[in-house]
Amino acid sequence: MANDTFSQSFCRRLREARNKAGFTQVEVGKRIGRQQNTVNDYESGKAYPPPPLLAQMATLYEVTIDYLLGRTDNPHPPVKGGEGMESVPDQRIEVLNRRLSILEGTVYVLERVVRSQLPITPAEWNRLLEQAAQHHADE
Repeated sequence: MANDTFSQSFCRRLREARNKAGFTQVEVGKRIGRQQNTVNDYESGKAYPPPPLLAQMATLYEVTIDYLLGRTDNPHPPVKGGEGMESVPDQRIEVLNRRLSILEGTVYVLERVVRSQLPITPAEWNRLLEQAAQHHADE
């Protein structure tokens, strides 16, 4: 009986998520590479999508797999990087942003060096890093 409850809940959530996302079964079928009747089978409990396909559908509907499976009532994924940030002091955020800028500058320099395929001296390397840090500080 618990399996029936899971199946009903899963099917209802799958259908509701599709409707809220504004898709028809035909549109979903095209996007996930299945026929409309297969999508209908998933929503009616006649079949279950394999895990990779379930993940694709959750992404398409902008909900979590946990929501579709009934493990949470929150359909929306948590905001990346935002959770818990309210407790980080502003000074620390500024330091982290400066370090991120330096890292972005380093990546910028590495990309230039790799693309040029030219040998580079330590002095040239330091000059490029300084330019990159300045470049990203100006943005």
